[in-house]
Amino acid sequence: MRHWTMAAIAATGAAAVLAGLGGCDEGSARSGDASGTWRAPATIAVIPASRGVAVALDSRGGATALWATGARSTALEAAEAPPGGALSRPHLLWPSGPFPVSLTWLSVDRSDRALALWLVNDRNRTVLMSATRSAAGRWSAAVAVSRVVPRLSAVDVAVNRRGDAVAAWQAYDPAIRRAVVQAASRRGGGPFSDPVTVAHEGQFPYGELAVAIGEGGDAAVTWSVAGVGDYRPALVATHAPLGRWSSPVLLSRPSESTSHLRVAVDGRGGAMVAWMSEGKHRHTTGRPVVAASRTPAGRWTAPITVAGRVDAVDDPALAMSPGGDAVIAWNRVVGGNARLLAAARRAGAGWGAPVEIAAAPALNEPRPEFVPDIGPSTPFGGVRLTASPSGAVTAVWRRATAQPGRNPFTWGLESATWRDGRWEPPAPISGPTPAPPALEAIDVHPDGSATALLTRQAGSRTLIEESERR
Repeated sequence: MRHWTMAAIAATGAAAVLAGLGGCDEGSARSGDASGTWRAPATIAVIPASRGVAVALDSRGGATALWATGARSTALEAAEAPPGGALSRPHLLWPSGPFPVSLTWLSVDRSDRALALWLVNDRNRTVLMSATRSAAGRWSAAVAVSRVVPRLSAVDVAVNRRGDAVAAWQAYDPAIRRAVVQAASRRGGGPFSDPVTVAHEGQFPYGELAVAIGEGGDAAVTWSVAGVGDYRPALVATHAPLGRWSSPVLLSRPSESTSHLRVAVDGRGGAMVAWMSEGKHRHTTGRPVVAASRTPAGRWTAPITVAGRVDAVDDPALAMSPGGDAVIAWNRVVGGNARLLAAARRAGAGWGAPVEIAAAPALNEPRPEFVPDIGPSTPFGGVRLTASPSGAVTAVWRRATAQPGRNPFTWGLESATWRDGRWEPPAPISGPTPAPPALEAIDVHPDGSATALLTRQAGSRTLIEESERR
């Protein structure tokens, strides 16, 4: 049995290592009728509880699941389920070894080719790995996307329906003794490019990072960098389908701290970055949401305040349609009332007034998965926006409901769709459960129907559930 070290990975190269590892162990728009109702979620698979679960939908409505296994989460398995069927026997993507696996990503393109990515960690050294599954169902051997680097962090991955992908991360480059932003990309179902350095801004680690890719293959990565004092300004770089990464563009003021960076790319070469502007004093309530956009011609606009106050630490959410429409959603708590709000911007136009998607009484105590804000907190969390090819944008969020007893909350999943310039009324996807559900994947079809895959914990197991909107 051969055991590998991170030094061996760096010296030998990922392909040889992986071969060796084979032997190792403010207004309201809620009017009219909802576009459809969600069927009660049905459990399609039960897998061991894992911190590395990812689930994706294929073009036929089948599911692919990825999860870490073992006592220390050192192995990785994947399995597939046809529409309405059970998961297949798991396929071992990464064998058990000395290094734990974390932060998994999984996507399936419109040709039913799957892409899985995961991190392998050894203390402060990390490598990003990937494996692919052909349309015929055969998984490839795992290969390295990044180099073995110290302090690799803030990794993000984006994949479009064609299978184009971009992965970006922050790391420390000991050769130049600077923090760097690096990225690797691929076209269709091909291999990833060698990683390139997008930016090397200073000697301090970066803050946050987010990446997006449009249906045409244009990509953007945004990140925050440690500035002077407590400031963390936001920067962005873009990548054309057959081009190179642009030089970084400073979006925020140098004397501004940004957080909760979000990025989206449309199908015409346009892009948008949204963030919370926190001034110098970070993690305070009443933070505005600011957005800057890139025209298809390549020019970044000045930042615009979209929302003057938000009250939850996981905001905002951002999506762009292929045609260039954009939607931003956020929370607002006023007194004892919580509101989930959104603003929309048609392509080439300005931002509309905020409208209310959902409302509920505020919670009297902070939710357990959030850094507590001062005072009552919002019951809406995990807000996610997804744009369909037709241009509609669907919002999905968790709703917490306070209850007496040992478990102070029950959790449900709800959704609403922005279509033809207005929001349809919210509809429940799943009923109240003791454990919070997580939206893993959603596919919204041009006719308004949709399929969603959820996961939730049930004791020592993870349930994978499917729901459909008619």
